[in-house]
Amino acid sequence: MRTPLFQQLMVIVIVLVSSAAVTALAISQSSSEDVAVEVRGVQKVNAVVSAVDLTTVKDSDAPEPEPEPVAVPEPEPEPELDSEAEPVAVLEPEPEEPDPEPVLVPEPDPEPIPELEADSEPEPVAVPEPQPAPEPEPAPEPVAPHALVRSDGRPIAGSYGSVGCAVDCRVVGFQNLDGARDVVLENVIISNPEGKCISLDNAERVTIRNVTVTDCATSAAIDDSTRGGTFLGRSPIVNVYHSSNIVFENVLFENNARAASGPLRNDLIAVHDSPNFTFVNNSIRTVHSDISQNQNDSGNRAIVVSGAGSPNLTIRHNDFFDAGRNAVQIARLRNAPGVVIENNRVEGRGPWDSDYEDMFNFFSASGTRDSPIIVRGNYLRNGGPSQSGTGMILGDGEEASGATEFILVEDNVLVDPGHVGINLAGGHDITVRNNTIFGSTDRIRHETTVGFTINHYEYTAECKNHTVTGNRVFVNNHLLDRGFNHDWIPGTCTDNVEITGNVWGDTSLSQNVWNLD
Repeated sequence: MRTPLFQQLMVIVIVLVSSAAVTALAISQSSSEDVAVEVRGVQKVNAVVSAVDLTTVKDSDAPEPEPEPVAVPEPEPEPELDSEAEPVAVLEPEPEEPDPEPVLVPEPDPEPIPELEADSEPEPVAVPEPQPAPEPEPAPEPVAPHALVRSDGRPIAGSYGSVGCAVDCRVVGFQNLDGARDVVLENVIISNPEGKCISLDNAERVTIRNVTVTDCATSAAIDDSTRGGTFLGRSPIVNVYHSSNIVFENVLFENNARAASGPLRNDLIAVHDSPNFTFVNNSIRTVHSDISQNQNDSGNRAIVVSGAGSPNLTIRHNDFFDAGRNAVQIARLRNAPGVVIENNRVEGRGPWDSDYEDMFNFFSASGTRDSPIIVRGNYLRNGGPSQSGTGMILGDGEEASGATEFILVEDNVLVDPGHVGINLAGGHDITVRNNTIFGSTDRIRHETTVGFTINHYEYTAECKNHTVTGNRVFVNNHLLDRGFNHDWIPGTCTDNVEITGNVWGDTSLSQNVWNLD
């Protein structure tokens, strides 16, 4: 028999179960309200228990009536908490540190717009009218180099010679480069009618290029007798004395010196005791002289090299036209290795119209046994009328000056070169090979008497140890009415001399051997 007390406990359990269910549902819906729901559940239990008067519950033996079905009450609103009930402490989460407030960067104040006066109007902006593009200036016509013209006026192929100064030229006077070091002189026109034009004394590493040297010493002779380094009493227009590593390149020498008279002679270029001298791609035109059918030591030379201290000399690819008494003279150059004279062109004004005595003259000149002076691939035409003149003379010189020795002459072409084509006049250890010599059959061009000769002249040093081979010669001589006179070998130079494999009287030769096209 269930007592009323039991029934009241059952009601309390049912209420508690219902409250717990409600609380669980609330927890699943919002985890953020966990602590609050738990507090309300505890408060509900306290309220129900406090409403039951436990003092009225007594033990009874009376039979209990049959239990009536218990109606599950509707959930009542939450009772108000007893004001005297002690509140339950709830742990609050530690407050999180607030995010730092962003620092506001002030925007720059806009520049004030100037206010226009009421009556002022903005000035109109001038728009420039389009200018027509300037027409390009026509390219200047290239300056025709004198060196690329034959003596008869016809152009010639190749790159012999130079044009001298062609760009940004200015005219200057005498250039004193004595003592100069590491200097380049270029793009000027040098002129000094009263005397010398360039002096290089005790200079080193000087280059002269793209320069024109003209009208020097044309109105007055130069007298260098008071200074050292003159040769045979001559005073040059350009002197290179006791210098080293001097270069002349693409220089035009035109209309220099005057017809020599009296004791003064003005050679164009004199090189003395100056090693490593280089003369390439230059033009020498008209060195005035006075040689005329005589062998006197008169006349002005184009280039003369002397001295025992001038090794490593290069004269290459130059053009000589009407170039005085000698285009090149190597005189008293002793025991000099590394001397090369090659691929030059030498011409006179025309037959019987030239001042040349010898186009190339080797006077007491000496290379070495291991490094002979090389004379190779040169073209020589229209020598002078002198009855002692030659295209080349080898072995010239006096015994006191020393013999001409150790020279190699090969692959040169000579056309109407003068009285003699190649004259081997003495010396020793000279080789002449594979050269071509042609003397015109035209009676007007009869200055070549003989093509090749080897003879020991009385005034020259010894004559021995020579080799003459592979040369081709044709000369039709009308001057002495001898007909053909290709060679003259009188037998005065026979000490260890080899003359083999030459063609004296090669009828295949003609003026065309000069063809450089």
